[in-house]
Amino acid sequence: MNQLPAMLNLLIPVLGLVVLLAFSLHRVPEGEARLVNRFGRYHRTLKPGWRWQLPLLDRDGGRYPLLGHHVEVHLPQVQSDADIYFQVLEPAVSGPALGRLDDLVTLEATARLVDLGRERAEDDSLSSLSNRYCDSLNRHLGRLGLRVIRCQLHLPTL
Repeated sequence: MNQLPAMLNLLIPVLGLVVLLAFSLHRVPEGEARLVNRFGRYHRTLKPGWRWQLPLLDRDGGRYPLLGHHVEVHLPQVQSDADIYFQVLEPAVSGPALGRLDDLVTLEATARLVDLGRERAEDDSLSSLSNRYCDSLNRHLGRLGLRVIRCQLHLPTL
């Protein structure tokens, strides 16, 4: 009869530890990244796989896909449009910007399209312009951990 309280004294902390571990382990699905907020601010980015979080301190800041992003850029003043397809290669580098990547890429793509319009020569083919545009975007967006995988330009003829 005396063994039951002693066993409970051992069993309660062990069960508490198991429950704490169960709530600490989170799975991030393949092809997604998850932001972690601590005290209401960005703390870190979780890559796909099984990851540890502190149960009471860390909060889910949202799930974001790494693949399949598409933005359209329209420049009516020069009658130019572009379709940009990109993916997130390094979600930890993108960090808190993951939630607004489409807006950031649209701004950068608009600026690069304006630059391309200024540099455009009469003998440039559409494929060479698309390649230059894609390379320029990758140089500027690489610092955010992004990779442009396809650019489709819709330009007026000269």
